[in-house]
Amino acid sequence: MLAASTSCGDAGSAAESGPCDPAGLVWVYSAITDLDEHAYPVAVFRLDDGAETRLTDDDAAGAPSISPDGDRIVFERGSNGDPESTGYATYRLYVINDDGGSERPLLNSAYEVPEREDFAPAGDQNPMWSPDGSHVAFIRYGHLADPTRGQVMVGSPDGGAPNALPGSARSGDPAPAWSSDGSRVGWVTTPFDATTTTLYWAAVDGSDSESMTLSEDVYGTPAWVDEDRAIAMGYFAEDDADLADTQVLRVEVASGETQTVDLPLANLWTLPTGQLAGFESNAGSHTLAVVDDLSDPDSAEEIITIGRSEMLPEGAAYDRDRGSATAVPDDPDGWAACTPDARRRPSRRLCEPLREALEGAPAAPESGVPPFEFYEPARYAMGDTRRYAELMQLLDMTPRGDLSSTRFALANPGAEYLILQPTAADDPFTVTLEAGTYAAEWHNVSTRATQPTGTIAIGAAEGVPFVSPFPDPGPVVLYLKRA
Repeated sequence: MLAASTSCGDAGSAAESGPCDPAGLVWVYSAITDLDEHAYPVAVFRLDDGAETRLTDDDAAGAPSISPDGDRIVFERGSNGDPESTGYATYRLYVINDDGGSERPLLNSAYEVPEREDFAPAGDQNPMWSPDGSHVAFIRYGHLADPTRGQVMVGSPDGGAPNALPGSARSGDPAPAWSSDGSRVGWVTTPFDATTTTLYWAAVDGSDSESMTLSEDVYGTPAWVDEDRAIAMGYFAEDDADLADTQVLRVEVASGETQTVDLPLANLWTLPTGQLAGFESNAGSHTLAVVDDLSDPDSAEEIITIGRSEMLPEGAAYDRDRGSATAVPDDPDGWAACTPDARRRPSRRLCEPLREALEGAPAAPESGVPPFEFYEPARYAMGDTRRYAELMQLLDMTPRGDLSSTRFALANPGAEYLILQPTAADDPFTVTLEAGTYAAEWHNVSTRATQPTGTIAIGAAEGVPFVSPFPDPGPVVLYLKRA
């Protein structure tokens, strides 16, 4: 068992009432608001810097997921029906800002599931943001002739029509899981009349769909792990087990090989760092843990214990400190950010050979560890990434591929833009800029040369053409900051 030990008390006992967390972690979750009610009303909460804030006013909201930039939360809300007996008949998805304001439907009304004439339940549930925040995957049911069948859908926050992925799902299935590059979605479903669970995965456009049948009693949301080679999920290793008795099941998607991991976690998801996060549930509390290496159970680290038995272990976390660490992991010489904490993350593959070289103990050739020089380009790239992360107000920047013809851009429109031209072709590209004057700086990805090119004045929002100033064609980065 994970021996949770935080200022909230011991996870194995009835902890103090109320939440706690380390600085920098933002966590959203749903919780029962009134244990005296038969219907157990549920609301969405936010935990930030130790303070819990209720984000939804009604008692029918749940299953929240926070966007990768930490600014938006998508959740489900039930309506119609009798929650004390038959449950809600309809579920819809909504988006709010991180403070609970500006609530709006995720989908335009034309693309939501209509209420059924036979009064069977219908709707959308259990949403999950994609890694870049451009899409949301969710479970849809009640839209097919068979009211017990559903599908996994992928939609965008702009409210447009979602597309259905091949395979089956049903109401009550856990949220789908995104691969780290956002190209694939995986999910598990257990039909009402079945004793086995089916694991599905497919490309976002519906291609390359595969599935396999699992005999294990799976519980909670799955997560892609090990550089998207496998999908992990919680499961009950014994009959009549409860949440405290879960373990992790790892499924290799290429071979179908399964492996059990002795970690008492369920409701898994992947953090922006690539680490696996999940819940350990005990009497009176839930502990959020982060796992660096699924093959090493000892790499699990307790992050938060919520001393509330009524908290539902279905939330999602956005860690500002951990999230930004992946964007600024190294200095130009490749070592300053290779701290013990950084070496625990995926960047340790780049940090360890450098540490060994600097400390005079390089790995022996027969060890199979690549030499120092092998990782040098990656370390330089990490250092350059850190430099721009420190130049910008990174927390205010969001992925905005729509603003550049290259489709690769971070932007705080009207303030800062960082655009990547990834190809070696010396072709012009356009950036849509707000009116204003901007200082421009170019960076050659291959040579690491940096060249300021003065300021440009934009009279009105428009697409502005740019051409690399470097004589040799190659990938470049353009940084624009309001002067």
